[in-house]
Amino acid sequence: MNRATAGLRFSCVDTAMTESVSEPDSLRSGHYFWIVVLIGLAGALAAAICVAVAPFPVRVADTLVYDTLSAWSLEPAANTHVTIVDIDDRSLTAVGQWPWPRYRIAMLVDAVSEANPASIGLDILFAEKDETSLASMRERFRRDFGLDIGFTGIPPGLTDNDGYLGHVLSRIPAVGSVYFTFDDEAAESSCTLHPLQTEGDFSQLDLPVAKGVLCNTPPIQQGLTDSGFINHLPDPDGRLRGLPMLIRYDDGSMHPSFSLALLMRQQNTHSVSLRNDLYGPVLTAGAAAIPITRNGEALLSFYGAAGTIRTIPALDIMAGSFDPLALQGRHVIIGSSAAGLNDLHHTIADAQLSGAETQATFIANALSGSLRRIPGWSTTYSVLATVAVGVFITLLFALTAPPYAALGAFLTALFFLGLTSIFLTTKHVYMPATGPVAVAFALLMALSTILYILENRRSLMRLVRLVRAQRLTLSSMAAVTETRDPDTGGHIQRTQKYVRLLAEQLAREGKHGITDEYIELLYLSAPLHDVGKVGMPDSILLKPGRLTPDEFDLMKKHAEHGHAIMETAEEEQGEDGGFLSLAKEIALTHHERWDGSGYPKGLAGTDIPLSGRLMALADVYDALVSSRLYKDPYSHEEARTIIIEGSGKHFDPDIVDAFLAREEEFIRIANEDEAAAT
Repeated sequence: MNRATAGLRFSCVDTAMTESVSEPDSLRSGHYFWIVVLIGLAGALAAAICVAVAPFPVRVADTLVYDTLSAWSLEPAANTHVTIVDIDDRSLTAVGQWPWPRYRIAMLVDAVSEANPASIGLDILFAEKDETSLASMRERFRRDFGLDIGFTGIPPGLTDNDGYLGHVLSRIPAVGSVYFTFDDEAAESSCTLHPLQTEGDFSQLDLPVAKGVLCNTPPIQQGLTDSGFINHLPDPDGRLRGLPMLIRYDDGSMHPSFSLALLMRQQNTHSVSLRNDLYGPVLTAGAAAIPITRNGEALLSFYGAAGTIRTIPALDIMAGSFDPLALQGRHVIIGSSAAGLNDLHHTIADAQLSGAETQATFIANALSGSLRRIPGWSTTYSVLATVAVGVFITLLFALTAPPYAALGAFLTALFFLGLTSIFLTTKHVYMPATGPVAVAFALLMALSTILYILENRRSLMRLVRLVRAQRLTLSSMAAVTETRDPDTGGHIQRTQKYVRLLAEQLAREGKHGITDEYIELLYLSAPLHDVGKVGMPDSILLKPGRLTPDEFDLMKKHAEHGHAIMETAEEEQGEDGGFLSLAKEIALTHHERWDGSGYPKGLAGTDIPLSGRLMALADVYDALVSSRLYKDPYSHEEARTIIIEGSGKHFDPDIVDAFLAREEEFIRIANEDEAAAT
């Protein structure tokens, strides 16, 4: 090989290195795009189908988001226009345990009515006859003992407590309670009900149909001019989020809830109409507009924990120790928060909110226009939003580089999606967001993983191309050395094998912390130990005899020349700590001696890099057993003796021991190369 050929090989190396760096990003511009698009669109479609079908996990997630937003946006309760008269545990302790005689209830209702409230509602059902009535006691004595007892000085109206309460209720008038049942066994035919008068197409609603009804005792029920059901229908998870407004009875009549009946009393109307707006059905009662769901439920905007809505204990009303202005002109609901009466409900605002407070919440919501809405087309919106977000995220990852730009846009999309949900919540409208958010996160994780895998693959391909280019650089530079010194061709391959044997033996013995990576780099670097000889004149390299002292001094410069060449190559390739760094180290130090008598730096002991110490022994051994222009080859035994004598002087004793442990393989390598040469 001549110098022109060597120069051509260096030119090829430069071209290969340039192509490996500047090669276009085919992964992003080619099949990467279609991989991302296909996976992204498939994920978006699957998520949209999941949202449309709404399996249990999706419903749970939507409910969780709804509750979180609702809890975050609790309504202020400065003036709800409603007051609760609460038969609480303190009132029961002071007046007597439940059930109270009906005349006490009548007295309570009378005291409330004297404060001139806008309406009075009795959120208590009196389904059984009052056995403490004088008339009931007289009948029981007649039945049990055959005695007809009489009472003197008692006004006729007070002998029947139920009749007395019914009379008081009819005089006020007040709204009472009924309870609908949905099984055939609980049917009731003698109950006086107050059906709704309706206008509009109510057939579009999917209302619950009751089979029976539980009413107050006849004297009380007949004293009521209006009544409404007090059924609460919690969601499957046991939480109460709304109140049913309408129930269809088995005879085809339609009936209002207790709170709706109370609101209609305030609006001075006995009929409701049904219309539809942008979000779904709306009941109209007088001037009040009540948005409902397709199953007739009004979704509540809660005000806070129990007691947030103004509450007065029944004991204070009966004792006259209250401010009448707290009742005047307000809707008053008489109910109970006592645990024993079992009218407590789990809501997002409180785990034990009384039935009276849920009814009061509806009336306050209806009067302030703050009932919540879930549009009838919310599922369609959720499906379309899921697809749109999925397509958006997919295109961002497919078209945007670098990937963190796609991540930034993804976070921006989530921010605006969350901002929109919060804004709608302040307007009492809830749009399901589980689908869009879930598909965004799922695609972010999936597409990021794909991008990571493909980028790793691309990096691996780059590394492979770089290693190939480096090896081509190595072989080309070694070839230049061969063209200058005809004796070094086999010498390069043999010393390369020798240093690997020595390094492997030291690693096997656990000396000097040698790793497999170091051995591989050492093997790649070793052929360049004499690359500095390219700077030596032919008169020295090709001289058949021994060199003069001046010529030898000049020859010593090849170590520094080799170091300079490797340093330049290392800087041009931007390599740090790779095989060129090790090659630079070997080129400079492989003629140093353990006792410090070597060149060019005169280093001694472990100040000489391990790579230089390894190459020193391999270089000397091969020089001894090989023929040169100025000498015949030594036998292995002669070379072995010289190396042993040089232990601790010329060579590192550990490396001499490694040589002795692997000398049979040294002999084999030397013989194989000699046979190949002949």
